Amino acid sequence: MKHLFLIAMLCGFFVLPVHAEEESAAPVKDPHQVRLAVLDVNVLLRDSDAAKHIQKQMEDKRDDFQKDINKLEEKLQKMEGELIELHQKEDAEGFAEQKKEYEAEMTETRKKVAELRARLDRGYSAGMAELRQTILEVVADLSDEEKYDLVISRQEVVIVSKEIDITERVMDLLNDEKSKIKLSFK
Repeated sequence: MKHLFLIAMLCGFFVLPVHAEEESAAPVKDPHQVRLAVLDVNVLLRDSDAAKHIQKQMEDKRDDFQKDINKLEEKLQKMEGELIELHQKEDAEGFAEQKKEYEAEMTETRKKVAELRARLDRGYSAGMAELRQTILEVVADLSDEEKYDLVISRQEVVIVSKEIDITERVMDLLNDEKSKIKLSFK
């Protein structure tokens, strides 16, 4: 028991001076002198030139994919019509064979549709990640330039003065930095 007490005393003895040194080494800023800025990231992700470019590409690619899906659906409907005709003719052997082909085509169509959706999702996610990274870089540069100590997301703030809202300035810098982001749908 004495040994535990001695070890605890020694640990406390060595830890306290280090901890006290760390506290005194860090400069303490007056909280009234902190340079603060607020940024509405959602506005940037929605209204910047790059965000609009991403949305346009998504709409165009979604339309292209929908045309492909419509062709696949038409093929399935045709096969289904042929299947119904065989069933009405009471051709059991032909019906069973055609039904197998129809089910295989249905499975393949589902896979193709899932892959098209996955390609859309991957393209969008990569584009938005690039946009977020660019926003972060622009804000970091502006923060260094303006000596901001803290930049807070607008979503976390209830009331904010227009004087510390840097959203418009970041929007201008972002649009100058990167107005287009090319999406890849592979």
